[in-house]
Amino acid sequence: MKYHVVLLSAALTLTLAAGADARDSRIDAPHLRAVNEAGSTLMKDAQQKSETVRDLITTLEASNMVAYVRVVSAGKDAPESGLTFVGRSKVQRFVLISISNETSSDRRIELLGHELQHVAEAATTAWVNDDAQFQRLMTMLGWRDSSRSRGYETSAASHVERKVRKDVRTATGTPQ
Repeated sequence: MKYHVVLLSAALTLTLAAGADARDSRIDAPHLRAVNEAGSTLMKDAQQKSETVRDLITTLEASNMVAYVRVVSAGKDAPESGLTFVGRSKVQRFVLISISNETSSDRRIELLGHELQHVAEAATTAWVNDDAQFQRLMTMLGWRDSSRSRGYETSAASHVERKVRKDVRTATGTPQ
């Protein structure tokens, strides 16, 4: 699976960097993009059910970050979700959000909100341009979360995850 991430990262980086460099500094493409059909479905459902996710997307649109979303099969002991920097151009930084398809659709929305919060955290810090710098930022803002094999954690992302859960439960009429 790691090999596939590397290949996808390289392909996205080359494709996106070439296209972004050819444009002027005003980029009009959406900053949240699906990699696969399941990612597209997740993005639509999340925007429909969660005001918190919609707010995070607005924040993302005002930044120089572009986030790609994919829903994938997670391997054994793999985290439910993750964020990887895949590259940058002269005007934008690109990240890949991966979410496990082994979770419920509502849980995927919570995880998307969680990862979008991490993107927002990185977007406010211009020096974060790769995974090593992102990990350094997460260490400054939060802590290493080895107990749940999620990598790094911040209070803000955990808080957003809870807010999105509440949004989704309200939208679907599920008891809080």
